[in-house]
Amino acid sequence: MSYAERMEGSFPKLDRAHTVRNGRLVETTPEVNREVAESAMLLSQGARRAIEMKQEARQAAAPVTPGRASQAA
Repeated sequence: MSYAERMEGSFPKLDRAHTVRNGRLVETTPEVNREVAESAMLLSQGARRAIEMKQEARQAAAPVTPGRASQAA
C-alpha cells in the first residue's frame, strides 16, 4: 500500500488553494500569499544572518596568527 492510497479520503478535496493561517485552514487569497511570502523572506534572512554570526564568532574565537593579524587591521 502506498502513502497516497492510505491518505485517500483522510482530507476533504478542495477545489481552491488553501493555506494554514493562525492554526486554521483558510482559502488562499492574494493577501494571504503576500503574508506567506513576507514570512518566508524574513525566515530566510534570519537564517542567513545566523550563519554569518556563527562564522563571525568562529573567526573571533580563532587564535590570532601573524598572517591573520595583518588582515584584521
